[in-house]
Amino acid sequence: MGGYLDQQEIDLILKDMKRRAGRVKEEVRDISLKPPEDGEKQPFAGGEKEKKPLVEKVEFAPFHPRRVVVTKKPDISFFDHVSLVVSGELGCAEITIRELLKLEEGSVIKLDKVAGESASILLNGQFLGHAEVVVINDRFGLRITAIGNGDTEAAKED
Repeated sequence: MGGYLDQQEIDLILKDMKRRAGRVKEEVRDISLKPPEDGEKQPFAGGEKEKKPLVEKVEFAPFHPRRVVVTKKPDISFFDHVSLVVSGELGCAEITIRELLKLEEGSVIKLDKVAGESASILLNGQFLGHAEVVVINDRFGLRITAIGNGDTEAAKED
């Protein structure tokens, strides 16, 4: 979808609109001047006015594309500035609202994974692979041990 209409196409559209408006005015004039036939309900005579749908064939102006835009696929550098959220999941637990409300400083939540088991790497919330938790200058990090292999994670959740 794009391009602009030239003056000739605009004139054709306006001419067609005027022609249609004139046809509608003639139909309205014909209806109002025509005496009611026997059995036909009269408008504003206490009865219901019968309405018949006006069906017209739609005619569009011919489409003439002005220019063809050739786009090439972007190379990998196109994605250099796209941000993604990478997170590591040590495990998960299901708790009730009652248990949540009882949590306080010092409370412990038992996760579903065993100590020493690999953590899950999530990319924008979707499983990417497995990693082991490491400490780098007093900060946690993840050393990737496997990419993919999401079938085992999906099987655990079911």
